[in-house]
Amino acid sequence: MRRSRNHRARLGSRAVQGRHLGTAANFGFVVTGGHAEDVIAKLHDEIVAIGNDPAFRQKRLIDIGIVPVFDTTEHFAAYLKVQRDNGRKLIRESGYQPR
Repeated sequence: MRRSRNHRARLGSRAVQGRHLGTAANFGFVVTGGHAEDVIAKLHDEIVAIGNDPAFRQKRLIDIGIVPVFDTTEHFAAYLKVQRDNGRKLIRESGYQPR
């Protein structure tokens, strides 16, 4: 029996699954755990300053279709946790088994 290489064929359509699985691409800066809070705060402040520069924001983000959000590090960490939890749940519910 030939196995499908197309994971969508195995999972079925969103309509069949009864849910909307919107797609999103996220760009962010992350560091491994254990870094000093003052180092993380300094990186965050510098990145936000660059990202909020009007010329940079327009030319490097908005003009290429990126909606910039420069949020707190705590909110971004919480957002990433929700995304990982949702991905974990989707994989578990799909019945996917690693080979």
